[in-house]
Amino acid sequence: MSRPKITIFSSLEACSLGHMPRPNFPRESDLASERPSMPSEMEGVTQRVSNTEHLTLRHITIESEEAAKAIGKPKGQYITLEFPALWQMTPTIKESVIHTLSQQIEGLARGVFQGKPKGQRVVLVAGLGNRHLTADAIGPLTTDQVSATYHIKQTVPRLFRQMGCAGVCVLSPGVVAETGIDAGDVICDVAKAISPDLVVCVDALAARSVDRLATTIQLTDTGITPGSGVGNHRKALSKETLGIPCIAIGTPTVVSAFTLLYDLLQETGLGAHFEDMIKNKGQNDFFVCPKDIDCAVKEIGSMVASAINRLWGVEKL
Repeated sequence: MSRPKITIFSSLEACSLGHMPRPNFPRESDLASERPSMPSEMEGVTQRVSNTEHLTLRHITIESEEAAKAIGKPKGQYITLEFPALWQMTPTIKESVIHTLSQQIEGLARGVFQGKPKGQRVVLVAGLGNRHLTADAIGPLTTDQVSATYHIKQTVPRLFRQMGCAGVCVLSPGVVAETGIDAGDVICDVAKAISPDLVVCVDALAARSVDRLATTIQLTDTGITPGSGVGNHRKALSKETLGIPCIAIGTPTVVSAFTLLYDLLQETGLGAHFEDMIKNKGQNDFFVCPKDIDCAVKEIGSMVASAINRLWGVEKL
């Protein structure tokens, strides 16, 4: 797979806020499968990989608190779906991605609805991120294409029963720089008002490798901490904070430029010198994204939305 052409922007643009903390080396990835502390074998962690002609599925389950602490990720399930780059995407591959995503989301949600018929289920889909910053817009672009049906359930129950779908609510809370309100607070308040059975959060992630950008989707039942990949930690969204099961779906759209350079210099033995130089100067980090990121986030957002609509809503409303 050829490496994507890239563009570079500063961390100030990445989070639409002010000064960022100094970069940490090596910068952690939002992907569980990319964590530097994730060995091939570890007590309290189970891993398995399955492949099809075009897709790779990596299942990681962190089962113990000791393993969670060592890896730096909460206990739970992490599923990574890897697929070809956008320019290699055919209708057949796209359908495979949507079908697999729908299956994996359903698997993570198994048991959440406690045997409720589909028509009695309520799902809140939240698109996290800044729609005005392309690399961070995948959440809002996804929710733009998710079919909201909860209002039909409330106003035209007969039509809702005929549709045969769940009650889906859609929310794009924006970012604190736009609204002055933390997205986590907005989602918590909306969840209290409608009492959904499940919250699904969609967000952009940070990776360690450019090969992961716009070619990977991670799903987890542990929730998400928005902005953590770029050092801008916001309020965590999880079952513990929401009081409701939370599934997070994310795709890497950026990678730290300093981490890329650091990894290259490590191979020459100059990594430690580079680390000291950057830390002493206190430089802001920079982030790399594919040149075709605008097309990529639209395409991946469309696939994620289709998987959600196929599972709980309607494909075309």
